[in-house]
Amino acid sequence: MASVVLLAFGGLDPCHAQGIAGGDRVIPPTPGEGEFFHDLADVVDRTDEETIRNIQQEVFQSVGVPIVVVTISSMTRYDPRSPSIESFAHRWFDSWGIG
Repeated sequence: MASVVLLAFGGLDPCHAQGIAGGDRVIPPTPGEGEFFHDLADVVDRTDEETIRNIQQEVFQSVGVPIVVVTISSMTRYDPRSPSIESFAHRWFDSWGIG
């Protein structure tokens, strides 16, 4: 299935370590069916989140294409060795089966 993916960076917080497994940082597990909004950086307020979710639902219902929104605070939190944002995003998209 085709999808539109937005990956945004919030305020940088290198000390905040989610997704650590055995000392290696990892991309979070693939979300469940219909879960298109992931504010992992905690930068989107409730009103904006509701607006984004409504738009995502409308687009998905009308054309069948999910718009996946992910915010993160830092690439190095998930992949400290990624050489570029493009390769990082590609790895994330492949991991989640989107894009």
